[in-house]
Formats: sequence, structure tokens, C-alpha cells
Amino acid sequence: MGASAGGHLSLTAATLWDSPLGLTGHALDKVSARPDFVAAIYPVVTMTDPHVHKGSRKALFGPQPTEGNIEALSLEKQVRKDMPRVFLVATMADKSVPVENSLVLYKALRDAGVPTEMHVYSEGSHGNSLDPQYGPTALWPARLHEWMAFIGMLPAANANQP
Repeated sequence: MGASAGGHLSLTAATLWDSPLGLTGHALDKVSARPDFVAAIYPVVTMTDPHVHKGSRKALFGPQPTEGNIEALSLEKQVRKDMPRVFLVATMADKSVPVENSLVLYKALRDAGVPTEMHVYSEGSHGNSLDPQYGPTALWPARLHEWMAFIGMLPAANANQP
């Protein structure tokens, strides 16, 4: 699970877990690094304009990224059918990472047939969507818990609990 730039990191693990660039020649290379699932909360996804989070692109590549770097870490372009299922949360009100990051990723995931659950809320600021002032947005952790139980990663919720 990751949020914002951490969402990009989590999604990178989900799309590039077996990339030859990550191999070191050690015995650990034989162990799969593929996550069982990924939860990405208002994630940075694309490195392309117009929806790139420019601070993330600059932090990853410096002031003059190459087209190859941009392509490699624009994760909507790295989606593959054998990647783990994904849970996405975004808000339309996010002023830092445009919601289009999650939307382009969702389309790529859907097109590849990757099981995905996405929640896009109208309210909620970047990095502070748990504040009760944002209403339903603040309840996304409960939706994540329900989803994780549904996919068998957590015990099923007690029927007597909300």
C-alpha cells in the first residue's frame, strides 16, 4: 500500500516486479517479488504531461528526464494482465496529484483484465482525506478492509459490526 509517491512505488512493484533491471545475480533473484495485491491512495501514476505530478518526475529523473525514463515509469503504460489486483482511491478535489492519474491507470487495468476496485470521491485533500469533514471520503479505509476481506487477504468482517 502506498499514497501519493508511495502509490507510485507500490504500483511499480505491481507492474515491474520481474524487471531485469532489478536483478542482482544473488540467490534472492529466484524469489518472486510480485505482490499479492496493491492499494494505491491518490497515487502518482503518469510521468507524462499534462497530468504528471512535476515534483515526482523531477525527484525521479532530475530536471531533464529522457523519453525512455518517462515511458518506463508512466505506470499506465506498464500494466500487464498478470499483475496483482489493485485497489484505488482518489479525489476529484486533489490539487497535488490530478485524479486523471487514477483514471488513466484504471482504464489500463480494465483493458488488461486486471481485477480492480476504484473509489473516486468528490471531496478530500491530498494526504488528508481521512478528516471527517470530507464525509464518505474519510471512510475509504473501511472500503479497503472490506475489499481485502473479499479477496481473502483478511478474515471476513463480523456481520454484527458496521
